[in-house]
Amino acid sequence: MAENERLLGMLRALSDVKEEDGVFTAPETALLTLHAGHEGVPLTVTQVTTAAVRGALMVAQTTKGQRYVLNASDVYAIAQESSPTDRGGRKAGFF
Repeated sequence: MAENERLLGMLRALSDVKEEDGVFTAPETALLTLHAGHEGVPLTVTQVTTAAVRGALMVAQTTKGQRYVLNASDVYAIAQESSPTDRGGRKAGFF
């Protein structure tokens, strides 16, 4: 399996992530975290809003507008987490 097929499969397996023209966009209620590593050195890219696989590269953009270009073969996991701005869920105090 080619690296880009592996990454595309990982992104498509995440719930609510939309794909349009090869660009994957996280929903407003969630963000992505990319886990990569090369020769024993880890790299975690948090708060990712969009990700795209371009040949042997993965391009990711964060909520702060930062852009990361990663070697596709170095990305080994993608996590979907709830957004810090998501107000859903349990609230403090009594009901």
